[in-house]
Amino acid sequence: AGDNSFNVYTNKGDVITGLGSLPNSLFTLKDKSIHLATGDFSQDVFRIDQFNGGEIGCASHHSIQEVNGQLYFLSKKGIFAVGESAILEEVSAIIEPEFTKTSQAYNFTQAVAVNWLKLDKYVILMPVLSTTSSEKHLDLAESKVFVFDYAIKAWLSLNSINCLGGITLHNEVPWFTERRYSADVTDVV
Repeated sequence: AGDNSFNVYTNKGDVITGLGSLPNSLFTLKDKSIHLATGDFSQDVFRIDQFNGGEIGCASHHSIQEVNGQLYFLSKKGIFAVGESAILEEVSAIIEPEFTKTSQAYNFTQAVAVNWLKLDKYVILMPVLSTTSSEKHLDLAESKVFVFDYAIKAWLSLNSINCLGGITLHNEVPWFTERRYSADVTDVV
């Protein structure tokens, strides 16, 4: 099966931003489009379809999570879901202005998410990075954590949580990892 391969061609400016899989599908998510590969890869019998839902793509590979048989991911226009049927659904329609208003300064590429399966919640940090003098840091006052309860289709917004280093679950308890920037070094601490 390792000998089989395929190309997912990209248009200029439409780079691959993440991969996701469901039981019978492999999704290649790009900035402005999505490719869906289905079939038997081990027998070299598969097809690749491209769909984009109107220029919808993935902004952050750390936002891709499997939720109830679909892949949730962050686009520059909000949170979307796609399944093996290749139907694109906007999950965040009710809070869409949070993602598209011109005054927001979210750093979409550094967003991180987790699926809190036990509580039916998709949790995503939308970071705002600010620079003061020579120091770059997460602006806790402007950054937001959005929690989507997909059982009841409700959103909650939280502030002052630094989980830019990642979110994970251990024994069904969420663990947030901070990422801090230091002026003393050129790399992230």
